[in-house]
Amino acid sequence: GQSQVILIGGIIQNAGTLNITTYSGASYGMEFRSSTSTVAVASSYSGAGTLNINSSAGTNSCIYFSQTNANPILTVGGTISLTPAATKYVITSSGGNATINGSGTLSAGTSGTNVGYGLLSISASGGAASVTIEKDVTLNSYTNNAFSTTSAPIYLGTSVGNTLTNKGTLYIGGINSNDGIYSGATTGITNAIDNQGTINFVGAFPTAAIGFGGAGTANFTNSGTILVSNMTATGSKGITISSASTVTITNTNTGNMTFDATNATTGAMMTIGDSKSKFDNTGTVTINKGYLAGSAATAAFNNNAGGVVGIYNTQGSGYFANTNLTFTNKGTIEGFGNFANGSFIPSTGTISPAGTSGYGKINFYQATTGSPTFNLTGKCLMNVKGKAVAGTDYDQITVSTAGSSLNVSGVNLEVTLDPSYTPADKDTVVLFTGNAALTGTFASMSLPRGWRMEYSTTKAEMVFRLTDALNEIEGTSKLIYGIRNAIVVNDSEGKEITIFNLAGQALNKFAGTSNHQQIPMNKGFYIVQVGNLTKKVLVE
Repeated sequence: GQSQVILIGGIIQNAGTLNITTYSGASYGMEFRSSTSTVAVASSYSGAGTLNINSSAGTNSCIYFSQTNANPILTVGGTISLTPAATKYVITSSGGNATINGSGTLSAGTSGTNVGYGLLSISASGGAASVTIEKDVTLNSYTNNAFSTTSAPIYLGTSVGNTLTNKGTLYIGGINSNDGIYSGATTGITNAIDNQGTINFVGAFPTAAIGFGGAGTANFTNSGTILVSNMTATGSKGITISSASTVTITNTNTGNMTFDATNATTGAMMTIGDSKSKFDNTGTVTINKGYLAGSAATAAFNNNAGGVVGIYNTQGSGYFANTNLTFTNKGTIEGFGNFANGSFIPSTGTISPAGTSGYGKINFYQATTGSPTFNLTGKCLMNVKGKAVAGTDYDQITVSTAGSSLNVSGVNLEVTLDPSYTPADKDTVVLFTGNAALTGTFASMSLPRGWRMEYSTTKAEMVFRLTDALNEIEGTSKLIYGIRNAIVVNDSEGKEITIFNLAGQALNKFAGTSNHQQIPMNKGFYIVQVGNLTKKVLVE
C-alpha cells in the first residue's frame, strides 16, 4: 500500500499537532519522496509542534526516505512519537542522502519498556543510501529479543552500499537477539559507518554490540566515543567481524572506545575476522574485561603512533585469545594480565604496565607448543614504589612459557621512582624475567639515582647501591652539609630525611618541617638522604 503522507519535494513546518495513523494495507507513515520539479526540492519536515505517527496497523516504518534527486531532511524538534509496525523500523532509508538534524530526541521504546521494532534501517534497493545524524540529535533504542533474529536495532543492508554518519548521540539498549549495529554487505558492496559523536551500548547483545557480516566490505571510522558499558549476555563481544568480511576499522587520535563487560564468562571484546580485516588505532582503546582476538586466519591490529591500547583483563586467557592476531605496536600498550604471544610485533612502541601512574604485571606466554624467544623492542616505562610485590609495588614483565626466553636488547628502558620510596642499600627490584632465559642488555636505560641494572641468566633486576648514589651527587654542597655538632639540610620541607652511618644503618628518619633543618649529631661521618638525593657529610 501507499504511504499515508507523501512529500514529493514537499515541506511541512509543523507548529500545531499532526497525527498520522496508518490503516491495514498502508505501508509507511510519512514518505520523503523524490521531487518532480524541474529544479529538485528536498522533501523536509520541521517545526516545534507535535508529531504522532502510528504505523502499527500498516506494514512498515513511520519515516521512509526514498528521495534520490535531493537530500531529504527530518528536523527533530517539539514532541515526536513514532510507532512502526511490529518487527519493522522507526526510520527506513532506501536511497539518497538523508539528514536528521535539530535538537531533540527520537526513541524506539523507553528505558525499562523494550519494544518489538528497530530504530534505523539503511538498506538501499535502487541506489546507495546514507543517513547523517547531526550533533544535537539523540536517537534511543530499547528493543527486545522478539524484534528480529537476523537484523539489529540499527541495520546497514546487504546490497548497493549504505552509509551511517553519526555526529549526535546513539543510545542502544534493550535485549536484542543479535547485534546492536549490524552491517552485512555482500560481495562487491561497501558499507560505511562513521562515528563522530557518541554511541553508548548498554544492552544484552548475544553476538556483539557492533557486528560485521556478509562477504562484502565495510569501513568503520571512529573519531568520537564508543562505550560498551553493559555486555551482560554470555559470550557477547564489543565488535565482531566474520571471516567472510573485509573490514577496515580506523580509530583516530580523538577516538575513544571503551569495553566494559559485566558477564563473568565474557571472552574477547573484539574479534577480527581474518587477514582481510584490520584495526588501525591512533586513538584510545580500553578493555576493562575481556581481550582481543583473531579468528580462523591471521587478522591485524595495528596500534599506530599516538595510539593507546589499555587492557585491564580480569577474565579469559589473556591479551590475545589465540595466535591468529598479528598485533603491531607502534603506540602504547597499557594494562596487566596474561598476554598471549600470537604474532605479537612490538615494533617501535611503548609498553607501560598499568599505565604511567599505576603498577602492573604483564606476562607473555606462547598459546601453542614451542619454546619461543620473545623479543621486546621500543620503549618500556616501568614504575617502582617499593620492592615487596610485583604488580603492586613495582611493574614487571615476565614470560611464563616453559623453555622460553626474553630478549631485551631492543628495549629503551625508563624507570620512574615514586618519591615516597626511600630505598635501602642493596634493595632489589626484578623488572624483567624469562621462564628459561633472559638474553641481551637494554639498548638504553634511564634509572633513578643510585640504581644499577644487574643481569642473570633468567632476569634483569634493578639494585640500589648507596655508594653509587653518593658518587652520582653533584651540586649538593649547599643543600646538605655538616657543621659543628649538626647536619644542615636545606630545601627539605615535606621531604623524608634519613641519616645513615657508614655501615648503612639508619640512625634517624623523619619528615622535614622547614626548608632549613639543623639536626644535632655527634662528630663523625654520616650519609644523609633527602628524598632521592644522597650525600656523605662530616660533622665537626
